[in-house]
Amino acid sequence: MADTTGIGHLTDMLMDYETTTYGTLEDSTEIAMPFVSEGLTSKYAEVKNDVLRAEAVQRPPAQGNEAVTGPIVLEADYDNIKEILGYVLGTGTTGTATPADENVMRNSVIIDKKVRRYQFLGGVINRAVFRSDANSEKLMIDTDWIFQHLNITSDAMPGSASLTVSEPVKHSTLVFRINQSSNGALDANDALKIESFTLTVDNHFGVVYGSEDGLILQPMREAKRETKFEFTAARLNTDAEITNLLTEQASWTNIQADLIWTGGLGSNALTIQLPEMRITEPAPASVEGAGAIPFKVGLTCYKNVSHDTLMGDANDEIRMVLAT
Repeated sequence: MADTTGIGHLTDMLMDYETTTYGTLEDSTEIAMPFVSEGLTSKYAEVKNDVLRAEAVQRPPAQGNEAVTGPIVLEADYDNIKEILGYVLGTGTTGTATPADENVMRNSVIIDKKVRRYQFLGGVINRAVFRSDANSEKLMIDTDWIFQHLNITSDAMPGSASLTVSEPVKHSTLVFRINQSSNGALDANDALKIESFTLTVDNHFGVVYGSEDGLILQPMREAKRETKFEFTAARLNTDAEITNLLTEQASWTNIQADLIWTGGLGSNALTIQLPEMRITEPAPASVEGAGAIPFKVGLTCYKNVSHDTLMGDANDEIRMVLAT
């Protein structure tokens, strides 16, 4: 008989929100994750024996603190990322995600690799990168996690959550709009076709160990959250949005933008609002040869303090809404 274990396409991944005790599986709100790959690892520090014993040979080290970290790559669709958006920013599991000063949303991630179940406990998303380009078409979410502990067990999966059949969030359905914050609400005249973008949310959670068990304490912020947005237009051209950006990068002007995807079955839509930004990586528009001159801009997102747009409900630097 053929051995069908240890094969990637047979793997399941569930996420379980921990509601009470940090690092304890709750077995109550399992969510299937649309993951593409993962690289989660558990590694123990070595406590070396440095005592001098009139010999050159090393003695075996003792086991130290456990570090459980790594990436999970997700493929965005309209039905299976609602909770992920909330966990990235710290609040909201109903389709509207807004930032929290302290992210108290922690999760267990359980991976059924058929041979064994890998239970990663006490997890938080330290960093997330949303990326999309015209060639691959898909919106991907690269998440970097910090966990408290890994259990490898033969226990059954906690629950029977499964992925909903859904359509990918495609670059070809994206409408990107950008303009000065002082110019009022964004409209169709502010649309700009872009070749690619990356949106990075860095929570800056720190790893601190305590006594008794060698496990990390619940991660908290060690620096302010950073949200950065970078996009590339196909080429430098005379579009008003590009010529305005060339002026705004020198004048330190507040800029607003949003990204809106539609698709799937019915009136599905994903919206990301960035109400207040400034250009921190100006477009060099370097001539790299005989081909098109690229136009690439990097912006940093800030708290929406002016509220001079119709993004008044986006009080912070980012707001994400998934409507199905």
